[in-house]
Amino acid sequence: MKKIMLSFDVEEFDLPREYNQEISDEEMYEVGFEGLKNLLNVLDVKATFFVTGNFAKKYPELIKEISEKHEVGLHGDEHKDNYLKLSEEETKRKLERSKKEIEEIINKKIKGFRAPRLQFDKYKILKDIGIKYDSSYIPSYAPGRYNNLFGTRKNFFKENVKVIPISVIPFLRIPMAWFVIRIVGLWYWKFGTRVNKELCLIFHPWEFVDISKFKVMELFKRNTGDKMLKMLKNYTKWGDKKYEFITMGES
Repeated sequence: MKKIMLSFDVEEFDLPREYNQEISDEEMYEVGFEGLKNLLNVLDVKATFFVTGNFAKKYPELIKEISEKHEVGLHGDEHKDNYLKLSEEETKRKLERSKKEIEEIINKKIKGFRAPRLQFDKYKILKDIGIKYDSSYIPSYAPGRYNNLFGTRKNFFKENVKVIPISVIPFLRIPMAWFVIRIVGLWYWKFGTRVNKELCLIFHPWEFVDISKFKVMELFKRNTGDKMLKMLKNYTKWGDKKYEFITMGES
């Protein structure tokens, strides 16, 4: 049976700051928290939640609650961190600390990691701190962020760490990810599921709350909030009849 891995990057909503819009630290957390609560209310299948250390410390009870049904992975220390620019020493210090903090909250060992904005290159550090798999890789192209247009869509290993790529449409290499799915609609979600042998999907909790007031690109705002909640509910109801939803740690 085909496996579907839903994943959510649980983080501070710092997207407006990329567009030089003021947003307080508290509001960044509140947007992420509200969206997370909204999606949990409609999510009825297993999923993987990659959580930043800062978010977990802000809402420890909620993260512990999530871990009882779903898998919790590491999304770094602070979402603003760019591990391509940080030194190896600083990267290890931050990841080791945040991994330990989250493990103490959920009382479980963390096996998975995804870097903020999918930018990471220090896999030996992941091995050294006990990470078993990474999902910071997408075989697609995003200007200024990554260029893996001709990369493999299959799982592979780096420094003995299993890399699970985020899914794309074969040949076209269009991501099965957040704003693309929201813009195109549910039919694209289903089509991408049918044409991939195994599926790894990526979203953010802030997509499940209305962010229209923020001055970010329109494609980031389109179909957020209630529309995205409806799509998620319809997709999981459709997929649960045909396929198996698993956590990434079970793959």
